[in-house]
Amino acid sequence: MTEQTLRGIETSIDINRGAVLVKFNTNDPDLIEESLHRFFDSLKDRQITQILVDMHGVDEPTATMIALLIAETVKMRRRGGDLKILNLSDKSRSHYSFFTPLTYLSIGADSGLIGHLGEDTSLEMFDLGKTNMIRVEASVEALNEATEFVLERAVRIGLDKIELSKLKIAVYEAAMNIIEHSYEFEPEQYINVEMQDIKNGVKVTLSDKGTPFNIYNNPDYDVESAFNEKREGGFGLYIIRRSVDEIHYESDIKSGNRLTLVKYL
Repeated sequence: MTEQTLRGIETSIDINRGAVLVKFNTNDPDLIEESLHRFFDSLKDRQITQILVDMHGVDEPTATMIALLIAETVKMRRRGGDLKILNLSDKSRSHYSFFTPLTYLSIGADSGLIGHLGEDTSLEMFDLGKTNMIRVEASVEALNEATEFVLERAVRIGLDKIELSKLKIAVYEAAMNIIEHSYEFEPEQYINVEMQDIKNGVKVTLSDKGTPFNIYNNPDYDVESAFNEKREGGFGLYIIRRSVDEIHYESDIKSGNRLTLVKYL
């Protein structure tokens, strides 16, 4: 463990674990921003995969500071690592909320990292390039769990806010279609949600054991006629098709139904 002190910040670097802990010893926002810039620049030639930023005592992070942390988060995640925020106070959290980075940054609250970096399990690596899966109940109440699972992984490949919103809508609508049409709101059923990072994008697969629904035989939704005829329903597939770059569907008796959504950068 090596120590480094710059004006306004103190750092502890664990070279063996490729991790660094940053703490602030000033409330001067200009000094914090300047020191962070210089510190991050000093990491360019080091094999660092995890940066932990302790926000204890920093109640009013500036927009510039937040933007800098987001920029460094992007750099770390492209290298397969991450930047994590620790000890974020309620007042400080409100500043991040107004800046809307909370859907992007990893916010940690484990103060056990402070003072003894090497014993904490928060220095994990992400399973980039590997499939991750969760199983959720086929219920409306579980839709948020499915979409948040997808978004937490999609942000790591660099999708912007608009594309993240589109992906969230597509996953929500796809899961809702399974609940409504495949299972017909039958209780105690489930949906598997698989997430995989692919070249220049992300792939999401939703699978179920309900009634098949062949999307290829389903004509595209005519918005104008539906409006004129005041029809309700049937809009979900239209939304999905326009929210992702590719959509694939397959079904068989043994493995059930699989709907795959592909979103590129």
